[in-house]
Amino acid sequence: MILAGLVSFTLAVHAPQTSRVDRFLSAYRSRGSDWVRNGVDPAIKTAIFVIQEAVVEGLRRNPDASEKEVTSWLKPFQTAIGAKPGDPQDYRSIDASATVIDGWRFANFQMGGLVRTVAFDGKGKTIALPNEFDWNTSWLSVPTGLPHGLVLMQEASLPAQGNCVPERLVWLKVDGRKASVVGTFEGTTTLDYEGAEVRNGRVSVKTMDEPLALEADSASMFLLERDTSWDCTRGRPRRIKSQPKQLALRSLDRAIFNAWHSDRPTKVQVRLLQFLPKGTRAQLSRWTERNLPNGQVRIRMNGEMDFFLQRVGSGLSLVGVTATPGVRR
Repeated sequence: MILAGLVSFTLAVHAPQTSRVDRFLSAYRSRGSDWVRNGVDPAIKTAIFVIQEAVVEGLRRNPDASEKEVTSWLKPFQTAIGAKPGDPQDYRSIDASATVIDGWRFANFQMGGLVRTVAFDGKGKTIALPNEFDWNTSWLSVPTGLPHGLVLMQEASLPAQGNCVPERLVWLKVDGRKASVVGTFEGTTTLDYEGAEVRNGRVSVKTMDEPLALEADSASMFLLERDTSWDCTRGRPRRIKSQPKQLALRSLDRAIFNAWHSDRPTKVQVRLLQFLPKGTRAQLSRWTERNLPNGQVRIRMNGEMDFFLQRVGSGLSLVGVTATPGVRR
């Protein structure tokens, strides 16, 4: 997942102090396994603390250090354990990311599936972040600055599995040297989604509602899409929009679910069950929607099935199911 405003760097070679590298290597060698298992490994916590110590010390010496300089402080740790790109859950996969917000550096230190998020100034003085950012095996937090001391933490799931990925937004209010949570949001998005959009103090995110019967088989397909926005110009997030999209597809999803669970199916439901028997998730690889005369909408699924819905009041009701012309059924 690519997120704007993030400065990323990979840890790799050269020690500021041999003793520090030795402490890191000693901690790494005493790990319980090569990846996160049964909670947080105390040895890997120690190793990450050593990495953090090197960065903070470097920033005390040079608060305006460039990305290249920061990377040089971190290189020895990767070299010490023979780290190389590979399995992102393996502790040998060592990464860090940092971004500057109002003079503070928000940084992630990551070894495999364990992440520590901290915030500090160029002299190493810290902001007290909520405990959930201390040691995390579920989320990687990416910060974005907002007006009036607000910081948006976009949290991507670790690891991302399947086509549907949990997405979490956390708003922090920085007051002095303490940051507190003033808002949260959780949703589901796609593997290819690039994250919330932040513009002029407004945060907008695109998520998916949970289908009843349909299932997307593409990492980029938004199914039952919902647009949600917040105004963040007054020191706290205020939700100003939560708009469901793809209304006809939502009606079809409900109609398929109802057919599967009907004790006395109608003729239309019997026809639907010939195409989509109960107990089989309705895989959706592609679909098109077309408005027809007399208030009808046709949804063509996977180039094989046509579903006809009739507008009734403010909703849509399934009135017909056929094979797409040219497809034998």
